[in-house]
Amino acid sequence: MSKNSKAAPLILLVFLLLFVLIVIIGVYYYSQNAKVNNKTNLKDNSSQVGEDSALQGDKVIRDVESKNYQELKQQYPDAVFNPNISDAKMKEDFNSLVKNENPENYRMFYDGSALEPESIIIFQGDYVTWTNNSDANIVIKGEDDWGSFLEIQPQQGFSQEFDFIGDYEFSLVSGDSTLATGTITVKSAK
Repeated sequence: MSKNSKAAPLILLVFLLLFVLIVIIGVYYYSQNAKVNNKTNLKDNSSQVGEDSALQGDKVIRDVESKNYQELKQQYPDAVFNPNISDAKMKEDFNSLVKNENPENYRMFYDGSALEPESIIIFQGDYVTWTNNSDANIVIKGEDDWGSFLEIQPQQGFSQEFDFIGDYEFSLVSGDSTLATGTITVKSAK
């Protein structure tokens, strides 16, 4: 018997073991991916099991005149995350209920040393526009995670609609420095 004929079964055995090892690794990998995908699908379907955003939107509209922004945001986090309503259906329902047919645009100005006015009272559905008359870029940061988030260049502005009643405290920030603070009080439009 030659050396090659003795080595052939050994080589065949090594290849067979490698093949089995690859199959085992493939089965393990596939089973791990199936678990991850299953968890992802459960997360994606959680709104169907719990309260979906459309139902939350209906409840927000029901409560829009009796609860303030902070209460609504806490109770309905999938539907309320800004001072304004961005969902088209919810906005339509809001407009038919609140009936602010001529929303106003109130203005606040920052001149580099002071905010004028520091506080204002507006009504549901109105807007506030901040104008940066300073030499620095500013960001408007609302106490409850709302605001411009992007820098407002000198001589530029940022507008925000306010649909929910409540007091909105905010800061004008440049870098790490707070330049000014203010408050917007939103009252019922009725």
